[in-house]
Amino acid sequence: MIAATTNTDAIRQYLAGLGARADAALRDSAANGADRLRDAAERNLSGSVLKARTGTLRASLAAQSSAEGGTVGADAPYAAFQEYGFSGVETVRAHLRRRAKGGLAPVRAYGRKVDYPAHSYLRAALAELTPDIRQTIADAIAGALAP
Repeated sequence: MIAATTNTDAIRQYLAGLGARADAALRDSAANGADRLRDAAERNLSGSVLKARTGTLRASLAAQSSAEGGTVGADAPYAAFQEYGFSGVETVRAHLRRRAKGGLAPVRAYGRKVDYPAHSYLRAALAELTPDIRQTIADAIAGALAP
């Protein structure tokens, strides 16, 4: 007679720990991916896409990771202007202009046409790293599923 037996206790233990292992693996790979994306964006802001003038935009880059995933962003007020560009009318508020021969001259508010091209430092970094990040996540899941 041939018989097959299963060890249901071992299967239950494996399945019980699967969620926690997968969660930890995804959290670690998301944090790793966010850090690598921030580093790639910093490289893009160091001359590859934009030349650093003051370094404020590069210094404002931050990576955060949570249970939901990783986030990379910049807090500089002109970060979106650089990333996406701008085409339209910009309002210049009233101000005082210095005269060449001394003194100040008032300037009224006016609108000026702006056609500034996009300098994608963040999306370009994401496009560059997407295949590697996907592979890292797949490897993390495979590692969590391994008995």
